[in-house]
Amino acid sequence: TDLFAWMMALPLRLFGESIAIARSVPVAASVVGILAVALLARRLAGSLSALVLAALLAVHPWAVLWSRNVVTPY
Repeated sequence: TDLFAWMMALPLRLFGESIAIARSVPVAASVVGILAVALLARRLAGSLSALVLAALLAVHPWAVLWSRNVVTPY
């Protein structure tokens, strides 16, 4: 998708082309997603719910799979 391509382009342009930089983008997006879920859950349901939801999202197989997804140009 275009958003993912733009998210990948900036770090690769700033720090050079490497697999470590390419892998850091989906990992960073996953961390931001986990934090967003935790903050929203804390606001709506309390601290314990936020902790449980963040932990579940952090170990959910689908989330882990997509946080490791890297599309390389070669």
